[in-house]
Amino acid sequence: ATRNSPTRFHPFVALDCLKVKNGKLDHIEDIAVEKVPLKEWVQRCIFEVEEPSAIVATFRALPYIQKKYGIDLNDLLS
Repeated sequence: ATRNSPTRFHPFVALDCLKVKNGKLDHIEDIAVEKVPLKEWVQRCIFEVEEPSAIVATFRALPYIQKKYGIDLNDLLS
């Protein structure tokens, strides 16, 4: 959802996930999964990612991630 869209979105960030099986895709779906270290993802959000909902979800989750994992936010943003 973008700023000009009336569509609501509910962002979430999944942490500590494990792949337990391959998903079942519809015949028109083509999904790629890419594992990205958190620091690299934050840098991509700053310089490359253009989807507002991905950026919002990431930065809204950072305080929780900091509290849960004791990560230095200054390190992520440098």
